[in-house]
Amino acid sequence: MLTSVHQIFDMPPQDLDDYLERGWFRMQQTIFTTHSIHKYGQPYTTLWLRNRLTDFEANSTFKSLAKRNKNFRVSIMPFEKTEPFDELYAKYRAPLPEDRIDDLDQVLFGDKKRNRFRSYTVSVFDGDKMIGAGVFDLGQESAAGITSFYDPAYAKYSLGKYLIYLKMEYCKSIGMKYFYPGYFVPGLPAFDYKLTMNRETLEFYDPSKERWLDISEYNPSCVFTDVIKAALDHYKFILQKEGLMSTLVHYIPYSATAEMLGITHHLAIPYFLHLPGQHKSGSDLAITYHPFKKEYQFFQCTHLDPEDFLKNEFHTYCFTLANFVRVKKLQMFNPVS
Repeated sequence: MLTSVHQIFDMPPQDLDDYLERGWFRMQQTIFTTHSIHKYGQPYTTLWLRNRLTDFEANSTFKSLAKRNKNFRVSIMPFEKTEPFDELYAKYRAPLPEDRIDDLDQVLFGDKKRNRFRSYTVSVFDGDKMIGAGVFDLGQESAAGITSFYDPAYAKYSLGKYLIYLKMEYCKSIGMKYFYPGYFVPGLPAFDYKLTMNRETLEFYDPSKERWLDISEYNPSCVFTDVIKAALDHYKFILQKEGLMSTLVHYIPYSATAEMLGITHHLAIPYFLHLPGQHKSGSDLAITYHPFKKEYQFFQCTHLDPEDFLKNEFHTYCFTLANFVRVKKLQMFNPVS
């Protein structure tokens, strides 16, 4: 599955290291992984990043930011949420798009009251006024940057980047080996800044190989959503030669998880080929492609009616949560190389 969430009661430091090493990350008071998100009507690949702190040094960008912000005071301490954090986040949030979470409690805690993580804050002050803050979690040898926010009136100081550099510098100073800043999204420029943060120490997680690679090895084959779509376009052509018509569907509920939805048979891949009535039971058949296992997968698909699909000039969307039961490849299909 491309998306999964684990509920947790506590997060010991070594456990956090293990999760981060496998491409997982904190979301409120859960730990999750995803390799795709849905934005602007289409799925995008997410690639998790980390910086090797053993190789981290203050580069020219960090030095420039430090010089620009030399008159500000920096404080780093264990996290304890107070009113100034809430007030600063409210200022930061005000000009942002509506899809951003309104409240810092929701960002960090969701509906939980207790913090399961060993969290620290880095704060930047202009005199006694807090103008920037960031939260990060510490494991045993790894750290994760959870969120950063700042007063928009100080935008010219690039406090967002400065806070990330401060987190990395501190984490290296206490012996951490890796810093995980979250994911970037090929094709969405809003995430590209992460690729400039000490790029010489940057790695990305390749889930198809289950290992971390230097960012210099990134190439288009890592964009898994494109791989899925290309594979299904190919299979659609094969089916058409067999006289079977299919529709490529953008499945919107894929980004939720079976755990969140409370169901067993969930499709966590953003595209599938839809063949109405082609299963031997008379129900619909769905075909998708798993980019990490490099295999086509077949499902009996129930609870979908024509009105569950929305079509425009370019795409067909399905917004309805369906039940997908894995089945063996049917003999009517020729092998696909």
